[in-house]
Amino acid sequence: MGHIHKPQKIKGLHPIYYSGSPIFLDFSEKDYSKQVILLELNKGEKIEIKTVPIPGLRKMIKIAGNIDMVMSKLKLLETKVEVLPTFVELEIEAGEDSYNDKKKVTEIVELYENSTSFKILKTRIVNENLEYSMLHDDVLLKIEEMDPLQVFRHLLEVRSIQGDKN
Repeated sequence: MGHIHKPQKIKGLHPIYYSGSPIFLDFSEKDYSKQVILLELNKGEKIEIKTVPIPGLRKMIKIAGNIDMVMSKLKLLETKVEVLPTFVELEIEAGEDSYNDKKKVTEIVELYENSTSFKILKTRIVNENLEYSMLHDDVLLKIEEMDPLQVFRHLLEVRSIQGDKN
């Protein structure tokens, strides 16, 4: 099936149909409709092409927010009963202490590792302070535009750590 997971139809004199992956393979696919393609033939002649939706028996959700918001959403999710456990991606907003944030995320994953309602499969800590940095002449740069030394210096600055300026 290749690396493209979304259903597609390529128009042309002889259209090409691709059903996509029949199951969710990544959280980025949580809003895709899954399907199979039913092709009816009679003596080698095409009669009809239909798409048949595949029911989603397993939910995939993203829970985002600070630690307290995420915890309250997980507690609520724990009470819901589904056919199969929901797959969960956590996106935690970083606080002042990133080491403590990592520790808390680990504790959350361990707390719910035996949940029958959901399974936490992916976690990410988002730190808005590191997304942009003011550099020379107050030029705003995205972190992707910075070289490794600039990123490191910015991290030292954000953490108020004195380092060698060279």
